[in-house]
Amino acid sequence: MTDLTFRNAALADEPELFALWAAAFTPPLAPDQWLLDADRHAHTQVAVLGGQVVGSVYGMPKTLHEDDRIASVHAIGSVAVAPAARGRGAAARMVERSLDDARAAGREWALLFTDTPGVYRSSGFRQLPMRRVRSGAWSAIDGVADVNSVATDEEGLRAVDAIYRASRTGRVSLAPSRGDLDFRAAAFRLSGTTLHRTEGAYAIEHVEDGVGVIDELACAPDHSADEVLSAVAGSWAAAGVTSCSIAIPALPELDDAIARFAHAAIDEADTTAMVRALTREPRLTHPRHFGAADYF
Repeated sequence: MTDLTFRNAALADEPELFALWAAAFTPPLAPDQWLLDADRHAHTQVAVLGGQVVGSVYGMPKTLHEDDRIASVHAIGSVAVAPAARGRGAAARMVERSLDDARAAGREWALLFTDTPGVYRSSGFRQLPMRRVRSGAWSAIDGVADVNSVATDEEGLRAVDAIYRASRTGRVSLAPSRGDLDFRAAAFRLSGTTLHRTEGAYAIEHVEDGVGVIDELACAPDHSADEVLSAVAGSWAAAGVTSCSIAIPALPELDDAIARFAHAAIDEADTTAMVRALTREPRLTHPRHFGAADYF
């Protein structure tokens, strides 16, 4: 039987990687966000069988808020193994190689999201439950605020970053401290959404298959999210929205605002997050949140 070999990705691997991801993920994983990373080949482990790329693990550095500090974290994504290589420990070996690289680079702990947690427990990962969304029926509320509403792009995300940081720092675990690549990736993931902004708050939303989705919501201390949510309500009412999916951290002021905005929405737990210590254990006792813009 031909042996698997492992190495970092190379430019010549990209067509095979794209084909692997298209086949391995539902819906197919497009490479666009990966292509934003100038160091993507060094960050990607591949498995090779008979000269063909049959597996991948993408591990990128991120800086995330813990309870009391900013942590240097290794974020793992795009774990894929072709049918011809399954059952041979390819995923575990690629993950371990990626973690070795991260440890050598000084990353403190690792984070991934998966619907198959059992695959990663043998690699030392443990589940980290958190509230992902609030969802349920939605009906229009009275009043539409006159706020600044624009298509979400990188410039807009940078403009509201101070609000994001003020709302999350020291209060929310896993919230990213966004660098250049984070802003570019967030703008890509939020393409087609609308950013509603006031001086001290903002909401990012879109409508998908008739469901109103809030992708990100933040308000600085001593400010309210009610005005931006009123603008969201106007957008959703015009689109005929009757149900919602709202991704927010479990902060009292945001919960209170959402209770007024979508009183029928209920919490949905997320058990897809998993963490593993590299040089130390993570400290993540604050409300945990990882927004749609920040997946990898």
